[in-house]
Amino acid sequence: SRARYVASQLDAPARVVGLAAATADARDVGDWLGVPAERCYAFAATVRPVPLELSVVAFDAPHVQSRLLSMGKALYDLAERVAPDAPVLAFAPSRKQCQLTAIDVAVRAAADA
Repeated sequence: SRARYVASQLDAPARVVGLAAATADARDVGDWLGVPAERCYAFAATVRPVPLELSVVAFDAPHVQSRLLSMGKALYDLAERVAPDAPVLAFAPSRKQCQLTAIDVAVRAAADA
């Protein structure tokens, strides 16, 4: 990971603090960051001040490109149906896909306005 690379270039150990709004795999993220299991703390969803609703959308498109292209519409439709007046946090598989999905969602929102 980038954090491990930065730590390897420094003369002193690096301290990494990772925060997320929601993650089901905190231990995996901690492992990826190089954090020993005994130093990785994950809080249960029950301690959140705002309830968290998790939705997973599966795609049947046989090709990666067509599957990625369909994400924007699916995300927008799900957000409009599940949380029309609330914030939505979505994860994408890459930075590029995040940018493309954000543009697609913004275009769809502007068209609905």
